[in-house]
Amino acid sequence: EREDLAGAELGADQLLEVAEGHVRLKGCVSRLSDVQRRVVTMRMLEELSGEDVARELSLRPDHVATLLYRAKKELLRCMSS
Repeated sequence: EREDLAGAELGADQLLEVAEGHVRLKGCVSRLSDVQRRVVTMRMLEELSGEDVARELSLRPDHVATLLYRAKKELLRCMSS
């Protein structure tokens, strides 16, 4: 992500907007439950499969999918408020 921003020719206002969005998202993520935060991190940032996350967290794959769905919904709600 830093490489993308460094290579882009963004103005100060645009960089500030990106930084504010990042801080806001980080705050929204911190409001998630611990297990939701771990699922989001593993699935979306580490790009692990649902099965791998389920195995790592000792959960069923369908539960991981539900946790991810609800976490995304909560993050969207938080980011839009």
